[in-house]
Amino acid sequence: MADIALTSDDEKEGEEALAEGEALLAGGCVSASHIEFHIGAIESALRRGAWEKVERHAAALEAYTSEEPLPLTDFLIERGRALMAIGRDGPSPEGTGRVWRLCEEARRFKFLAALPALEGALSLSRQPD
Repeated sequence: MADIALTSDDEKEGEEALAEGEALLAGGCVSASHIEFHIGAIESALRRGAWEKVERHAAALEAYTSEEPLPLTDFLIERGRALMAIGRDGPSPEGTGRVWRLCEEARRFKFLAALPALEGALSLSRQPD
């Protein structure tokens, strides 16, 4: 369902798909479904600039994996929150440093799909006033 939200140009359709996905998760699903859904929901919210939804899905994923944290989900939660902070509040030295660290981590682990949005956020911090 998060895939629909990611690919749809229709915000209402995306929101309906996310609501349906959350209902399915509440009914009981395998762990991979929870993880994939919230990762997709974070990315969809980032693309739409829906900052409160980024945090809601990041918190849900963090809570879901809290007993058995996973490096990938920890990274994606941190990435979502870092991009949200820059998108919502604008660049700051702390936020830029956080994004640099995430870029380094993505390169180290060859998670190159995570880089474009991070590098885009860094380019915001280099723009003149």
